[in-house]
Amino acid sequence: MASRTSRPTATGYRQALYDQLLLFPERAEYLEQQRFDGYRVRLDHWRALASEFRRAFETVYERQSASVLLVYGAQGTGKTLFTRKLEDDFKLGGEPDPDNLWHVLAGGDPLDHALLDRATHTTVLRRIDARSGWLAEERTFARGDT
Repeated sequence: MASRTSRPTATGYRQALYDQLLLFPERAEYLEQQRFDGYRVRLDHWRALASEFRRAFETVYERQSASVLLVYGAQGTGKTLFTRKLEDDFKLGGEPDPDNLWHVLAGGDPLDHALLDRATHTTVLRRIDARSGWLAEERTFARGDT
């Protein structure tokens, strides 16, 4: 009688291979699922965009001419991922970090701890999700946020 080797079955092999694969969410909205808890967003591909946003933010901040920075784009362009990264990094605070999107936008170039601290303490960051009545809620908030 011939002995069998301990070679994995096709199904077992596929499962072992699958366990080694990196999972990437198809949409930023899926990042809230537990299976993506370890997923981290890096800024490398957003450096140029972050520089444009920094210039826009600095203008708004210095002139105190507006209180809104709007992110708009077609579906699938990364708006949700960008705004979630911005919101998460804003909440982190801490020492200036070139991989923190909020620090890159508000901390100047090069990153300035005092400028970043002042911008953080004088900014209210609110991510607005599409839902019924959002505009009225935000108008009420804006009137009370002086």
